[in-house]
Amino acid sequence: MFFNREKIIIKTDKKADCIKYFVDYSRLKNKKEFAIKLITDIFQDGLILGVIDTGLMYSTSREGNEKLSESLYELCTKYSIENKVIKTKKEAKGMFGTKVKIGDREKEYDYIFGLILDRKKIENLSDIFNEYNAGFFSAANSNILESFDLDYQDKEFDLSIFNDNYMSRMAVNSKTSKDLENVLEKVKEEFK
Repeated sequence: MFFNREKIIIKTDKKADCIKYFVDYSRLKNKKEFAIKLITDIFQDGLILGVIDTGLMYSTSREGNEKLSESLYELCTKYSIENKVIKTKKEAKGMFGTKVKIGDREKEYDYIFGLILDRKKIENLSDIFNEYNAGFFSAANSNILESFDLDYQDKEFDLSIFNDNYMSRMAVNSKTSKDLENVLEKVKEEFK
């Protein structure tokens, strides 16, 4: 394992109801291009629900969340992307099992952004998706935003991807045998 020279490592976990692929691309030089290429090739020409949840990020601040919110709103307007934003109050941080609420501090919020995307729109928003952790889910139609809520992770999707930009790893879950293994291998060969 320590002397593995592969730049992209793909592990497969087959269950009765789905297949999970774990893709580690942390050794690649062009990580950003790889992530966007893999996501667009997996979903091909279908509709995608893209989700950025600031609560799942490693380091966020109130200013960072607001900056992301503003830049995403501008890009969604520029590229005519359907979106929905859910604003939730951040929980108080605590030490040793106790949570302390400080009354003088400004309230901090987490944002969950739901975006209806296709291949071109993912490429247009590639700077955002390469900076923040994001989830991508197969969408049957653009009406999925109407039912988009805090429990989006508990919903059943045929295909889902979580891209962790900080660790340069990706998890791909598929309930259908959509020839994912060939797509993964093809993109892996391109970036060898």
